[in-house]
Amino acid sequence: MSVSSITQVLWNLDTPVFLVNPSGIVSWMNRTAEDKISAHLVNQSWQQAYLNLPVEFAYRFHRNVPRDKWLLVECLPQDNPDGLESCQELRDRNEELEAIYHSTLDEWYVCDAAGTTLSVSPSAQQLYGVNPEELVGKSVFDLEKSKVFSPSVTAMVLRHQSTQTILQTTHTGRRLLVTGHPLRDAEGQIYKIVSHSKDVSDITWLSSQPVQKGAVTGTKTPPSTGGGEGGEELPWVVASPQMQSCVNLAMKAARRDVTVLLLGESGVGKNRLAHLIHQHSPRAGGPLVEVNCAALPENLVESELFGYQGGAFTGARREGKPGKVETAHGGTLFLNEVGELPLSVQAKLLDLLQTHTFTRIGAVQPTRVNIRVMAATNRDLGAMVTSGQFRSDLYYRLHVVPVWIPPLRQRQAEIPALAQTLWSTLWQGEPQPTLSPQVLAVLCQYPWPGNIRELENVLQHLWVTADPPQVTLAQLPQNLFGPLGESVPSSHVTPFGPAVCDRSGPTVSETPPQLATVNLREEVRKLEAHWYRWAANKCDSTYEIAHKLQVSQPTAVRKLHQFGLATKGNRESPATHP
Repeated sequence: MSVSSITQVLWNLDTPVFLVNPSGIVSWMNRTAEDKISAHLVNQSWQQAYLNLPVEFAYRFHRNVPRDKWLLVECLPQDNPDGLESCQELRDRNEELEAIYHSTLDEWYVCDAAGTTLSVSPSAQQLYGVNPEELVGKSVFDLEKSKVFSPSVTAMVLRHQSTQTILQTTHTGRRLLVTGHPLRDAEGQIYKIVSHSKDVSDITWLSSQPVQKGAVTGTKTPPSTGGGEGGEELPWVVASPQMQSCVNLAMKAARRDVTVLLLGESGVGKNRLAHLIHQHSPRAGGPLVEVNCAALPENLVESELFGYQGGAFTGARREGKPGKVETAHGGTLFLNEVGELPLSVQAKLLDLLQTHTFTRIGAVQPTRVNIRVMAATNRDLGAMVTSGQFRSDLYYRLHVVPVWIPPLRQRQAEIPALAQTLWSTLWQGEPQPTLSPQVLAVLCQYPWPGNIRELENVLQHLWVTADPPQVTLAQLPQNLFGPLGESVPSSHVTPFGPAVCDRSGPTVSETPPQLATVNLREEVRKLEAHWYRWAANKCDSTYEIAHKLQVSQPTAVRKLHQFGLATKGNRESPATHP
C-alpha cells in the first residue's frame, strides 16, 4: 500500500498519528494530531519534534509502516495521573541517561547481533576521526577492515560469545582500552553488544617482550615469580608524573653502560624494571643473571657469587664451579636485595666494581669479566651506612644512577588500566567476568602496602572465585575492607563513578533534623531552574549552555522551554526573562 493511500485512511482517525520518513523528518500528520499536538511539527526533524511533544500523551511507535524504514507514531491520551507521572519520570530518567551518554569523556558503542552499528557517543569523533552519524548503520567488520579501529571488540564478543577486553588502535592513532559486553534475551541469545572505550593513548605501555599487535600482553599462566617483582612479560603502565620520570630515567640509563641502583618498596616491580633496562641496553644479547642476596645463606654467599676452584674446601667439586659473576660475562649481573649482603662480601663486590676483576675461592690469579652491575633494595642504604651495616665506599659505587620506583598508592591513576591488563592476562580468552566500576573504585582507593604483587594476588584470588558476568564488591577479599583499608572513605568519586567500600551499599546521610519531610522532586526542579537561569544569563546559544552544564544540547533546549527561559542571544527584552 502506498503512503498516500495510508494517509487517506489515517486522516479521519480520532487518534493523533504522524509519519516520520527514512530521513528522520516528520512528513505528515492527521487532522487530530494537528489539533491536539501541533501542526508545526511537520517538516521538523524527529529529534527536534520529540522535544516539543506534550507529556499528556503516551507514544507508540510502529516501525516500517507504511513502508520500509518509515515510522508511524501513534499518540495515546493518558487519562491516569499516575500514568502521566510515571511517563514524566521515564522521560526525566531518559534525559539524565542522555546527558550522561553525551557528556562522558569515554566512548560508548552499541551494535546489534550482526555487528551493525546502532549508536555511538559523540566522543567517537575525536577517537576515530569520523562523525558518529556516519558510523551508524556500518558493519564493525567493514570498519575493522578499513582500519577505523582494529581489532573490533564486537567481533571478538560475537566470536567468543562472552565479554572481551582488548587494546585497540584507531585510524587517528589513539590507543583505547575497550571492553565489549554482550546483552542476551530471554533465550540466552545475544541481541546487542555494548562496548565501553577508555582512551589510554597518554598512558605509556612498556614491555620487555614483544607486544602482540592489538592484544593485551601477558603470560599463559598466573604470575609465579613473586608478583610485582617478576612476570617481566607483563606490560608497564605509566600514567603518573612520578612513574613517567622513573621510566624515562631507566630508559636513559639503559643506553649507557653504568651501574644502576633500583630503589623502592617491596612489590613495586624492581625486578621487572631491571629486566626492562637489560632488554633495552646494548647488552640485551648477553645473559641477565639475577642473584637474590636475601635468599643466600651467609656462609655460601661468596662461593655463589664468585665461584671456587676444585678442592678449595671440603665438599667442593673436583672441577670447581663458576659463580654468578662469571656466568654474567658479556651481560648484566643483577644483585637483588643488595642491602642483605654481609660486610665481608661487600668488600669483594667493591673490588669487582672498581677493577672488573674477581678471584674464585681457592684461586691465586684474578679473573677479568665484562659485566654491567645493577642492584636493587627496599632498604635505606644511606641509613645503613650511618649505622655501620653497609660500606660507604660500596654505597657510592652503586649509587651512580639511582632510580626510585614509586609505590602503587602514589600512582592511583594507573590502577584501572593495570588491573584490567592483569585481569585479561589471567583469563587468556576464556569467558571473562568484568570488573565492575565499584570494584575498580575500591582497587583505586586501597593503599596497597604490598604494591603490584598484592594487586596481582587479589586478581588471582578473583580469578579462582569470581563467576561471569561481573565481579562484585561481595567477591573482593575481606582484607580490602579490613584494618589495612580503614582509612579508605566510604564513598569516593573516581573516573568510574562513586566508589562503594562498604559491602552493604553506599553510606546514606541521615535526614537533617530540621526537615521531617522534603519534596525531593521540587527541590531538584528548583536547583535545575537556578542553574539554567544562571547559564541563560551568560550564554548566547543552547550549545554553549550544554557545554557549561555538561548536558546534551537537546536537553538544554527542553529545559529552557520548561523553565520559560531564553539564551542571552535570543532574548527579545529583559521582560521576557523571569
